[in-house]
Amino acid sequence: MGSRERQHGAGPKKLGGVLETVVSRLGLRRDLDDYRIFEAWERVVGEQIARNAQPVRLDAKRLVINVKSAVWMQELALLREDIRQRINEWMGRELVQDLFLVLGPPHDDEPKPRPSRGPQGR
Repeated sequence: MGSRERQHGAGPKKLGGVLETVVSRLGLRRDLDDYRIFEAWERVVGEQIARNAQPVRLDAKRLVINVKSAVWMQELALLREDIRQRINEWMGRELVQDLFLVLGPPHDDEPKPRPSRGPQGR
C-alpha cells in the first residue's frame, strides 16, 4: 500500500459520506437541517393549510409564512401556537419561536424557499 492510499484511506468513498464531512466542517449542517421545515410543511400542518399557506423564509427563529387570504390569515393566527409546536416537535428541537404571517398567495412557480441566517447570525 502506497503512502497516498494510507493518507486518504483505501479505495473510493461514497459521495454522500464525503459531502456529509464537508457540510459538517463548514458548519452548514444546521442550515441544511433547518431547510427540512420547507420540505415537510404539508406533512406537519396538513394538506388544507399547506394549500393556503406556505413558509417563505426562516429569519433566526421566526418562520415567515405567506397566507392566501384574510380568512386563512385569521385561522392561522388562531392556530399559531399549535403550528409552532408541531414544527418544533417534528424538528426535534425548538427551531421556531414565532410565526410571522404575511398576506399574499402561495406561489408554486417560485424557487423553493431557503432558510436565512437572520440578524442573530446563528
